[in-house]
Amino acid sequence: MEKIKGIIKSKSFHIIWIVLGSILILLTAFFIELWYDESYTMGLVRHDFAQIVEIGSQDVHPILYYLMLKIVMLILGDSILVARLFSMIPAILTGILGYTHIRKDFGSKVGLLFSVLIFALPVMPSYGAEIRMYTWTLFFATISAIYAYRISKENKVKNWSLFAIFSLATAHCHYYGLATVAIINALLLFHILITKNEEIRNAKRSYLV
Repeated sequence: MEKIKGIIKSKSFHIIWIVLGSILILLTAFFIELWYDESYTMGLVRHDFAQIVEIGSQDVHPILYYLMLKIVMLILGDSILVARLFSMIPAILTGILGYTHIRKDFGSKVGLLFSVLIFALPVMPSYGAEIRMYTWTLFFATISAIYAYRISKENKVKNWSLFAIFSLATAHCHYYGLATVAIINALLLFHILITKNEEIRNAKRSYLV
């Protein structure tokens, strides 16, 4: 039993799960049918950058995802496969965060559980294949939450810088991303205010003593 627990906690087991989960997501890349929103995405990114900004400004969603996809398609080619793979990258990267970040912050069990849930949830292969901004929003929002937590533990410039970058990226990918990152920022602000209040109280107590 202890040996099995040791295997599950090992980095190798975690990496194997990530590889298998990534394969599961990638298997959904090879179909060419498009639904309406995907057709809109493909039509929009076939315009030049100025037109994407102009047309995208009339859409309900921010335009960061479209600009990112446009750059990728200029480099790798204008194809449905490239567009689907571009959506799969952040789905896989989110699962990898369980190994690179969550495991470091919360331990091997929590890190593995995070990766297992990301890759095991049926919604991930489904949304991971869609030519939309959903997986990029999830990835950016997750990193924002991770660095908000790290700021609460260590007030470092690096943590603040990455938190700011990924908060902006989240907000500019999807309007739900804006709502999500607003909540994360509010919780971080609340934590800072509470911590500062406790520090002031402790300072006053020390002074009185």
